[in-house]
Amino acid sequence: MKSLTKQATTMPDPVTNPETTTGSQGQVTTQLKKLIKLVQIWTVSGIASFLMIMIFYTLLFGHNQLIPNERIYENYRYVGKPNTYQLSSIEGYGITTYGENGLIVNKTLNPEAKRLLFIGDSFVKAVQVSDQDKFTEVLEHEWNSLHPDQPVQSLNLGLGGQHIDTYLSFSQNMDDYFQPDLVFIVLNRNDFENLADEQAKLTAINQGVDKPLVEAEEMSYFEYAVNYLGVRSFFGQLQAQTYGFLKQQNASNQALASTEQPDILRKDDVAVQLKALKQIWGQRLVIIYVTWFGDMAKDAPSPDTFEDNVLIELEQQGIPVINLYPSFWNAFKQYKPPFGFDNSNLGRGHLNQYGHYLVAQEIMKYLENRR
Repeated sequence: MKSLTKQATTMPDPVTNPETTTGSQGQVTTQLKKLIKLVQIWTVSGIASFLMIMIFYTLLFGHNQLIPNERIYENYRYVGKPNTYQLSSIEGYGITTYGENGLIVNKTLNPEAKRLLFIGDSFVKAVQVSDQDKFTEVLEHEWNSLHPDQPVQSLNLGLGGQHIDTYLSFSQNMDDYFQPDLVFIVLNRNDFENLADEQAKLTAINQGVDKPLVEAEEMSYFEYAVNYLGVRSFFGQLQAQTYGFLKQQNASNQALASTEQPDILRKDDVAVQLKALKQIWGQRLVIIYVTWFGDMAKDAPSPDTFEDNVLIELEQQGIPVINLYPSFWNAFKQYKPPFGFDNSNLGRGHLNQYGHYLVAQEIMKYLENRR
């Protein structure tokens, strides 16, 4: 019995088939290799597809580059490389050409025409509409059609994200190169507020601008590479699509809905900046003043009761002004908002095609009265 018990309790270990184990491991390795190969194929294919789409878009629509401008902006500012174009933006889509020395709409200076120089930020550059729909070009076309014996040439020097410090810093260069008969500067309260927060610049303006008030722009290595390849429009559009139109609209609606304008501008701050602009261009200076509207101008005061300390200062200094408030206010009441596009808040944003038309009409009225 003892021997039987011992024999029963000392059973040998189960036998493992080495061929079966090796086969299972080989099968797993094969599947892993297939998976890795599949990932590699999809990765390469995805990158290749992305590059093909990017190249196709760039060649047909958005081939544009930025270059430092030497003549006007003394390499402090980047402008569009001449003879390229841009299809752009979540607010609208248009083809914008670029000309020499920062001009937005490419054209040769006409010695026979009265030159109208338009200075401003992205409102003037207006990549949301094509060249022929920008207010500068609508104005030139309509005026010359009505007054062929008194031709004008509109020169669009819009540059996105700029303020009065840029205009003052390079005004002499603009004047020397373009030799304008009239200078229209598009401004809103934000332009004055930008400098009001920088007392050192205001002091320098008071003392006379003898060197640029702005800092030179620089690109990162990645930005430089993207710019050199000419695919800036593509990546900008990709970013807009990724972020999403609806998300941007929802995020901005509450912030932009109010018609109230915090009166943080002091009279002296406005006066200093306007005085400096007037000292440069004198009787040739005309201000085009843009006012924001929120909530589709539902609670915006009528033009008869609207007050703005910038407009008051312009009148006191005797600077001609084209006040867009009445025209835009009436447009909102007719449910034709001059700001915004299908994919943005219709109460705000940049000028849409109708807004550009309204601006051109207001400038036409001014020029008619000035004749």
